[in-house]
Amino acid sequence: MLKANTTLTKLSLYNSNLGAAGAAALANVLVTNTTLTKLSLYDNDLNAVAINALANALTANTTLTKLSLYNNNLGALLAAVLVTTLKTNTALMELCLCYNNLDGVAAAALADALELNTTLTVLYLSHNNLGAAGVAALAEVLKTNTTLVVLHFPYNNLDAMAADAITKVFDINNWIFLI
Repeated sequence: MLKANTTLTKLSLYNSNLGAAGAAALANVLVTNTTLTKLSLYDNDLNAVAINALANALTANTTLTKLSLYNNNLGALLAAVLVTTLKTNTALMELCLCYNNLDGVAAAALADALELNTTLTVLYLSHNNLGAAGVAALAEVLKTNTTLVVLHFPYNNLDAMAADAITKVFDINNWIFLI
């Protein structure tokens, strides 16, 4: 149904228990769908198979601008797989990875992807465990990334070192809004 769809622009599959098969089917649609711009997969407990399928689809997709993976317990390794697509994806403008058990490793992967990404403008990372090292990695890339304008990252086990790293970003990058 979605493969032939020419009108649906927003799809929310909140708490739908997609599973690997459902996510793979959705990813297959995302490769060719040209109308869906917003997708919410909030609280679906996505696994490695699902995230790999979505990551592959995002590499090819040119219309999805907003993706929410809120509360899927991705962890650092699955997040790293997903954010690798940010290096080549030219459509995604907003990404929500809140409540996903992300740590400094995931933040470093995000920072690496943001070095090359020129379309992501909003990134939600609240309620993870990025820690000082993760925030420092993000802060470093934000000194040169001129596309990201909103970074939302409260409740991430931050300390004075993280606050200092973020404060230094404002000396260089005054167009970003940190929440």
